[in-house]
Amino acid sequence: MMNREEIKERVGNLPSEIAAAIAVRAALRVLPLLAARMPEVKPGHIPFAVWATEQSGRHLLRLLLAQNAALFHILDPDQANHSIEYATATAASSAAHAALDAADTASTDYAVTTAAFTAAAAHAAHAAHTAYIACTSAAKTGNATAVDAIGAAYAAVAAYAWANEGDFGDITRLFLLEIMDDLTRPENGTSIRVLLGLALWSNENRRYAQELIQHFKMDLLSLGEGFEVWSDWYDDRLDGNPVDLELSRRYHTIPPAILQQGPMQVNTCLAHLKNDAADQALNRVRVIFLGYGDAGKTSLIRALFNEPIRESEPMTPGIEIREWSAPDSGIRAMFWDFGGQVMVHATHQLFLRESCLYVVVISPRNEINATEQAEYWLEHVKTFGKNAPVIIVGNKTDQNPLNLEMATLREKYPNIVNFFPVACTQAQSEFKLQFDLFKQEFCQQLQAVGTHQIMFTAAQAKVLNSLRQLQSNKSFLSQAEYLTLCNEYGVGEDGLQNRAWLLDILDKLGVITHFPELPFADGYVLNPRWLTYGVYKLMYSARPRLSQRDIVQILGSEKVVNEVGQGLAYPPDKCFLIMEAMKQFKLCYSLPGQPDTLIIPALLAPDAPRFKFDKSTALAFSF
Repeated sequence: MMNREEIKERVGNLPSEIAAAIAVRAALRVLPLLAARMPEVKPGHIPFAVWATEQSGRHLLRLLLAQNAALFHILDPDQANHSIEYATATAASSAAHAALDAADTASTDYAVTTAAFTAAAAHAAHAAHTAYIACTSAAKTGNATAVDAIGAAYAAVAAYAWANEGDFGDITRLFLLEIMDDLTRPENGTSIRVLLGLALWSNENRRYAQELIQHFKMDLLSLGEGFEVWSDWYDDRLDGNPVDLELSRRYHTIPPAILQQGPMQVNTCLAHLKNDAADQALNRVRVIFLGYGDAGKTSLIRALFNEPIRESEPMTPGIEIREWSAPDSGIRAMFWDFGGQVMVHATHQLFLRESCLYVVVISPRNEINATEQAEYWLEHVKTFGKNAPVIIVGNKTDQNPLNLEMATLREKYPNIVNFFPVACTQAQSEFKLQFDLFKQEFCQQLQAVGTHQIMFTAAQAKVLNSLRQLQSNKSFLSQAEYLTLCNEYGVGEDGLQNRAWLLDILDKLGVITHFPELPFADGYVLNPRWLTYGVYKLMYSARPRLSQRDIVQILGSEKVVNEVGQGLAYPPDKCFLIMEAMKQFKLCYSLPGQPDTLIIPALLAPDAPRFKFDKSTALAFSF
């Protein structure tokens, strides 16, 4: 039998893609070592204990995604995406280093024993990087990385065998035998596709690794974060089922917005992708337009619809919501155009969410320069939309060129996509080129947001469509009504696609607005205009001090009709929802000792009240 050094020499002389394939298969064999039991060192058992408990699912997911990426790009190198590959390799490297750090900071005995864990984690990350380099760079560079990866895998197996005093039939010897078999197959005419589709272990050798494999799968499921999809994926690799290249590509191209949400959300998405024969893509993205009242948000939207642009558009009174079909993509973008009056800027936060595309529109203003305008709105996005992508559009640049300090803004807000100076009134004439560049980037970012790739079951799609129909004549949806609707169409409480998951997606899309922090809120806002009109009416009452009786009286004093002709009713019990939502987002505050009385700071007089106060006897502090 060849020894370790001979194997490394053989691998170094192989075609790069074959070397990468053998390295990936070695990585897959040692993945179960991450769940090895070591009760003699650490009493009891914690799944994937090499990582902190709250991070184990996230780190494990990164390694599994890296392994899948390696498979995909070896089989289809023409589809290599350098930015995605770099992000995948970086994430896997982070998981590996976290494992290594855990061993370094542990006691000496524990560090030695967990060498199997850490080496396996480091190797898994390395194998993904191997595939990328081997398929896109010089062959010798790729081969060297493949050799390193196989060496790391061997070190993991050897450390585990040492810790267990050579149990499991000298698993190091069996591991080398499997690699030797992989080396001989290409020489006998086995293609890479067939090689990567072969069982990881021969029937004779698998029985020695079977206990490790079972522990690994049990720990996957015990995390409770939807890793069943990866248990099935690993079974396919173990059993030698052919790699589904299209499914592998889908796994590898999950939108960044979903990847950032955590293991449960990512694994839910993967499960939907796997079962998409019965499911359908959501194909919806929410776009939120922000800017001052005269910036031209409505004009920009009209330009996207190829509608005539007026020199002076009327102020948007609340929220204008329109549906736009993105060209050549099937994506339906829901445009949310907020009123830009300064008094009601704070109300925007009631609806700002992650997983949206933001468009900040700025224009020449005498009192606020362009950079300050942009930063004002970028802070809104940073606070409530987190890392959501932002396109900055400078409107009315035909009247006065806009100069943004882009280097400063990008450093402070790395989620800025780009800046486009346009003139909406001339979007099809003098500024057509600039507008077309904006539109092209806009459509690309719609796809990058990723909510359109979420897979909905037929039952969930029916709930969504029913809610959209109810929005035309209903402002509020009780929790009981939502549960009844879910029961009617068969959306249950359990599983990855449960009612809570659906509620979260509907909130992100703006189909309903949910405030889980409000203790008495037993339902959801179905029509966002109902909420904005209610808040606006209180703000425009010009009364900074309001009792609960005042709020009910103001909201119920006259019939309210919004900009689409829909009547909005404010019964007393629902008035309290508006009041509590305003308190939650710090638009108003309860007076100490008078919880039924609210103060709206934005409506207070700018001058401080005059008190009889002798400053000469007061203690003063100088800073």
